[in-house]
Amino acid sequence: MTPQIQTFPPKNPLFLPLTSRPILPSFTPPAKTQTYFVMNIRLEKKENCIATLSIEVPAETVTKERNQVIKAFMSQAKIPGFRPGKAPKAVIEKRHGEDISAEVEKRLFQNSI
Repeated sequence: MTPQIQTFPPKNPLFLPLTSRPILPSFTPPAKTQTYFVMNIRLEKKENCIATLSIEVPAETVTKERNQVIKAFMSQAKIPGFRPGKAPKAVIEKRHGEDISAEVEKRLFQNSI
């Protein structure tokens, strides 16, 4: 007479070994949508292992990116005479124009490569 092995709890797929578990549908989060834009990229090779990279980005893309950067600056800027985050766009552009331009260039360059 052979001993009978009982499983506890019976037929529960979570207690089965990993190899015999049924494949359950896994949750996949929605992918981030990344917008790509049409641009011209030129690479000019020069002597002594030097190269020049030229990137042309459409004006509408630059405008959209600049507006996003200005909106981010507007929400964080503390300008005397205005409540935090409530300064007009023109004041933000006048006071932080160089920083905004640098940030726009950085973002466009990162998105283009």
